[in-house]
Amino acid sequence: MAYIVKYLSQQNIVNTYIGGLREDINMQGNDLVDTQIMFSIGHIVFQIPFMYILYAWPLSYVLPGLEIGWAILTCCAALVKNANQLKAVRFLTGSLEAPAYIAYHALFASWYKASTGEISRRAGIYYLGQYLGLLTSGLLSGAIARSLGGVGGYAAWQWIFMIDGFICLFVAFLGFYMIPGTPQDCYSAFLTDDDIRVARRRMKADQKSSKPRENPTKQFFDLKIWKKIFSSWHFYVLALWNTFCWNNSNGNSGAYALWLKSLTNTDGTPRYGEGQVQDMTALTPGLGLIWLILVCSFADLFQSRWGAILFSQVFNVLGNVLLAVWYIPEGAKWFAFCLQYFGWAMAPVLYSWQGDICRRDIRERNVILVSMNMVAQQSTAWISKLVWATVEAPRFLKGFTFTACSGFSLCIWTMLVLYLYKREEKAHAQENGIIIYDSSKQDLEEVQRNLETDSVERVEEIVVDTEKSDKN
Repeated sequence: MAYIVKYLSQQNIVNTYIGGLREDINMQGNDLVDTQIMFSIGHIVFQIPFMYILYAWPLSYVLPGLEIGWAILTCCAALVKNANQLKAVRFLTGSLEAPAYIAYHALFASWYKASTGEISRRAGIYYLGQYLGLLTSGLLSGAIARSLGGVGGYAAWQWIFMIDGFICLFVAFLGFYMIPGTPQDCYSAFLTDDDIRVARRRMKADQKSSKPRENPTKQFFDLKIWKKIFSSWHFYVLALWNTFCWNNSNGNSGAYALWLKSLTNTDGTPRYGEGQVQDMTALTPGLGLIWLILVCSFADLFQSRWGAILFSQVFNVLGNVLLAVWYIPEGAKWFAFCLQYFGWAMAPVLYSWQGDICRRDIRERNVILVSMNMVAQQSTAWISKLVWATVEAPRFLKGFTFTACSGFSLCIWTMLVLYLYKREEKAHAQENGIIIYDSSKQDLEEVQRNLETDSVERVEEIVVDTEKSDKN
């Protein structure tokens, strides 16, 4: 529900733009894309403090509190009088929505084992909220445009903002009751003490690091961990990997909605009437639900995250290539737009994989999670200005071409991540229960005796740590 309302709030800018906002506040030229960029800037800048907050603060209180803030701002957007006021409100809304996606991925990595195929489908279920939010936004906006326009002296676009805000507010209050925190700091009405202890042991067995009980701030700002982060391939390779992910879909550009609005009948009249365009925008995210389930299930059931990513990008690149060509039958354009959410269908797989790669240190995991998200998202802020200029609608030649190239680059970079990941796992083979030895230099029985001794010491250490944790 949290991710549904996030995208309900985020996508309403496109639905209100085609539903009367542009004319009422005199938006011109690239005001739409500029407003989206202001949202992105707020979203990017305010992720920085969450490197620490994700680690040290109870997310069961932080996240619902932020949702209340952006719900109020969404309602305030209904009162703007010009484009500059709208940009200011959207900047603040983006600032409060900044940690929404990364915070929940941090929670997933704290509760589920990455090594058993548990996490991709669960992250995918959360990611369903994006498509449901996009779908609901279109259908809800269409219904509002037909039934509430002019009621109480408010235009349809104003009602869209206000109703979206009220829905966000309701879900925010539910969050205080439903979000459990992490196994180390759990405030759940649904889990027993035994459930929490089991969760802690599971994460210990999966080599998952957790927040210390004492001096978390001091440990977070330890220079050693920051040197480790910036000297590791994790920071640089994963940041560029995620950048390709963020730029491999045309879904947020509004290209599909603007194309629908440009369609006309043979006599030159618009093909779709009041509210119908908004209804039609629900088609592609509705199909995106299917693509998302397919890709995330592929990753877990076949135990192949890299295969799931490549599978999704075959269809994504195909759709964007067709749209870049553009001068094709209208049926082919419908087909291409129906594939547009294949691009992001692999995002839960990518973020879950990052949690596995960085699982051995919670500080590194959260810092790199936020960093790679920031680096990727900041690229969309200026790239969208270059390739998704509103004045080029509905044929975004640069946009569709760039998106296809990003999807192809993502496939290549995924193979690099796979190679580096396997190399690192090999270095930690013994921790993973795998014995690697040179038979010409070592005797197998001797190796096994040494491992048994090490295992006993490690189990004793885990038991002691778990008992201390349970007492606390």
